[in-house]
Amino acid sequence: MTQTPITKSCTKCGAEYPATLEYFPPSNKNTNGMHPWCRVCLRAANKESQKNADAKTKRKMYREGRREHRELILEQQKQKRRDNPEAARKRYREYYQKNRGCLVERARERRGSKKIDDDDSYSDLTPVDKYDTFRAWAVITSSEYSAVMHHNIPNEMED
Repeated sequence: MTQTPITKSCTKCGAEYPATLEYFPPSNKNTNGMHPWCRVCLRAANKESQKNADAKTKRKMYREGRREHRELILEQQKQKRRDNPEAARKRYREYYQKNRGCLVERARERRGSKKIDDDDSYSDLTPVDKYDTFRAWAVITSSEYSAVMHHNIPNEMED
């Protein structure tokens, strides 16, 4: 039976530390369960790696971190809203004002309603000629009329 050493040296800087998780981060790859580098060296190497990483790698690391800690992040956000509801309402109002168009359009899509064009007016509803029966009885705008005529939707009055 082998004894675990009382001290362990960092393979990067060579410093001697007690062989505890306080000085060496956990690692499943090593038999003693500790990373070969001390926490100070590993932290410095991670900062240097993040500093030199390109934007695509940074996005990937950010996404992976968010995915790993999703439940924790959601709980922290929920607690923040509970602790300060007035600030949460203020943030939501600012977000709504900034993104109102997108939010309204998304709500319309969910409901299945159509957007009414602001530039369409009902002033041009006079028939084009005496055979323009569909447009004479229907209260629709010119753009709606042209859409119906181009898609060849049958007129119910022709029966």
